[in-house]
Amino acid sequence: MTVYGYAKVKPNAPAGNLEALVWFLRWHGCTTVITDVGYNTQIGHGWRELVQKLRPGDLVRVASLDQVGNSTKVVGEAVDALLSRRARLEAIKDSAPFARAC
Repeated sequence: MTVYGYAKVKPNAPAGNLEALVWFLRWHGCTTVITDVGYNTQIGHGWRELVQKLRPGDLVRVASLDQVGNSTKVVGEAVDALLSRRARLEAIKDSAPFARAC
């Protein structure tokens, strides 16, 4: 099992925010961290790249669920992509693994 991290910041985020998120995810055990710069209204290129790397049993950690998206539609699409690869999503600040009933 590989533990991936995913970090996303808005284009106008203060300098250092992305680096701080990457450090936070590595500190929480992520061996590889994929990043995106964009708005949370859509799934980013980095997320798509991450999903392509996933193997069954892999774990994707995010600092919080809003890193994935800001609506249930976007988050649902992202989780569906993980489930299609038989991987899991864990939001650290939300303190519980996120799963959807199949």
